Amino acid sequence: AKAATEQQTATQSLAAAEAKVKSAQSELDGKTKVLAALEERKKKTPEEKKNLDKKIADAGSAMDKAKREIDLAKSEVGFTGENVKTAESNVEKAKAGQAEAGKLPVEREAALAEAKLIAEVWMQDCLDATYSADGSLIYTLSIDGRVQAWATANGARSHPIGLAGRPAQFVRLLNDGRLALAGGSPEMAIIASKPKWSLARSIGGSDDSPIEDRVIALDFSPDGERLATGGGFPSRGGEIYIWNVQDGLEELRIPEAHSDTVCSLSFSPDGSRLASGGTDRFARIFETNRGRELRALEGHTGHVLGVSWQRNGRVLASVGADKAVKIWNLRNGEQKKSFGGFKKEVTSVHFLGIGTQAVVSAGDNVVKVVKEDGGEVRRLPDTSAFMHTSDVTPDGKLAVAGGFDGILRFWDVNTGKLLHKFTPPKKEVTKVAARK
Repeated sequence: AKAATEQQTATQSLAAAEAKVKSAQSELDGKTKVLAALEERKKKTPEEKKNLDKKIADAGSAMDKAKREIDLAKSEVGFTGENVKTAESNVEKAKAGQAEAGKLPVEREAALAEAKLIAEVWMQDCLDATYSADGSLIYTLSIDGRVQAWATANGARSHPIGLAGRPAQFVRLLNDGRLALAGGSPEMAIIASKPKWSLARSIGGSDDSPIEDRVIALDFSPDGERLATGGGFPSRGGEIYIWNVQDGLEELRIPEAHSDTVCSLSFSPDGSRLASGGTDRFARIFETNRGRELRALEGHTGHVLGVSWQRNGRVLASVGADKAVKIWNLRNGEQKKSFGGFKKEVTSVHFLGIGTQAVVSAGDNVVKVVKEDGGEVRRLPDTSAFMHTSDVTPDGKLAVAGGFDGILRFWDVNTGKLLHKFTPPKKEVTKVAARK
C-alpha cells in the first residue's frame, strides 16, 4: 500500500512538472513574438530607440528566465520520471512480498497444528508403555486411549497409531507385531502398531493408458513435485514420461528416448536434467522442460541398469550388465574412468552425499562402497543373495538394498554396521489331515 501511494504521488508530480514545462514554453513563445515586434518597431521610429532598447533588454532577461525555468522543469521531469520507475518497482516488490507472505499462514498453521497435537499428547497422562520387538520404539498408552510410537534413540515421536476405541489401562506387544490393549472394559482391543499406507493415485493401468508397456524405472525430482517413469516395449523402443505428482497429469513425454527399453532414471541435483539408461547400451541426458537430448553416452556393452549424478551436476556414473562401472564428464560427454571387478552384472549405483564415493550393488551377492577410481572402501555385510537394487539417503549416511532373498537391509555407511533387516512375512501353512 505504501509503495502504491508513493507511485501515485510520483505520477502526480510528473504530470505537474510536465505542465510547468508546457507553460514555460508557451511564455517563451510569447516573449519571442514580443521581441520580434519590438525589433521591427526599433527600425521605424528612432525616437523610441531608448525605450525600445530597455524593453528589448527586459524581453531578453525574460527569455533567459523562461529558458532557465524550462531547464529546471525538464530536470524535474527527469527526476520525477525516475521516482515513478522506482515507485513502480517498489509496487511490484510489495506485490511479490505480499504473495510470498500469503503462503506463510498455511505453512505456519500446519506447523502450529502439529505442535499443538504433540503438546496435547505430552499433556495426557501415560498409563502404560511397552517396547517394540527390536527396541527402537516405545509404544505409550495415554489416559484418553491414544497410542503413540516414540523413537528410543532421541525421544522424538515416530508416528501416531490411533485411539483404542474403548477405555484401556494396559498395552502389550504381540508376537506378530500388533498391540493388545486391555483394562477398563471386559473386551481387549488389537490394533496395528505400524502406520498404514493408502493409495493416493494411479497413473496408467487402464485400457486407454498413455504408457505403452511395462514401467521399469522411477525417480522423483529433488523437490518431490515431479515423477519420471521409464519403460517401453522390449526391442521396439524406450519411452520416458514426467508426471505432476499433485494431480497425476503428464508434464512431458519423450516417446523415443531410447531404441530399446529404459532401465534406469535419475534427476540431476537441480532437477533441470534427467539421466537415463537403457537396454540399447546407452546412457542419455535430457532436458526436463522440453525433453531435448543433451548427451548420448556410449561405452557400455550391456544393458545400462543404473545411473547416478554427483552433487555438482557435472559427473555421472553408470553401471550395467557388462559388469562395469563408468564415470562420465558431462561437460564434454567423455568417459573419465571405467572399472570392473564384478563377477555378475552391476545393478545400481548411487553417489554418497557431496563426495565422489558411491554405493554399488551387484549380482554376485555384493553391496559395497567404492571410490571414483574403483578402489573398494567398504563391503556392507550380510548379503548372501543376488542384489537387485540399492539406494542411499541424501546425506550419504545410510544405505539400503534389496535382493533375491526378499530381505531389505539398512546399513550405517560410515561403519558398515547392519542396522535393520526387514524380512518378508512368513506364509501361513495350513495342515490338512487326510482320512484313510
